[in-house]
Amino acid sequence: MYFQVCWTFLISSELFTYRGFFKSYIGWIKNDQENIDNILVDSTGLPNSIHFPLTAVSNHNGKISNEIRLIYVTQEETGIPIYLRYVCGSIPDVLTIPATIKELKEMSVPIKEVLLDAGYYSEKNVIRLYTENVKFVCRVKENLRLFKELVSIHRKEIENQDNLVKFGKRLVFIKARAVNLAPNCPGYAYICLDLARRASESMNMLNHLDPDSGTSDELFEKLASEGTMDKLPYRCL
Repeated sequence: MYFQVCWTFLISSELFTYRGFFKSYIGWIKNDQENIDNILVDSTGLPNSIHFPLTAVSNHNGKISNEIRLIYVTQEETGIPIYLRYVCGSIPDVLTIPATIKELKEMSVPIKEVLLDAGYYSEKNVIRLYTENVKFVCRVKENLRLFKELVSIHRKEIENQDNLVKFGKRLVFIKARAVNLAPNCPGYAYICLDLARRASESMNMLNHLDPDSGTSDELFEKLASEGTMDKLPYRCL
């Protein structure tokens, strides 16, 4: 009980100092930078075995560890850090967006656009972002129904010259489709096929095939399935 009281006091004191610092820091950034309303939100695990309330078992992308989860907000174009917050290691990314937006508003950060990783995508978060009038770009996870439906419908027509785009040193087929991300939340999904990634996945599959078994039909079916459902070459934004 004594330890818990001391811990609560320390957290309260540190939180006061922590918030005071970020209010001053964000004020300085706003005076020095023309634009901080386009942000990127991501997180990372901080391995930690100290026995205190924030340490918890995390399963992040299949990796199991004891950790604290650190959420960081940066300016999208420059990468300048804007804000940091920490949560219990067992809390998944998808549950952290509402509190992150709330704290940024309390710090007077004018959010207009946000770039998010796939772990933050959910219907509830989409609705929250629409409610806050925040534009966003977020990758859709391969196991979601929206991803599966889009790839299933458009996979045969995406490989068209009109859809081919050069992205850095890669060639990517990209097709945009109007979708309903959530009730009363219209948006656009971009189905992307990375040719380099598909070639890599196909070669990996061929290297593991038994040369003495299988037919040409079976081989064609496996090659045709590359990029569908949970296959890596396809992406939806």
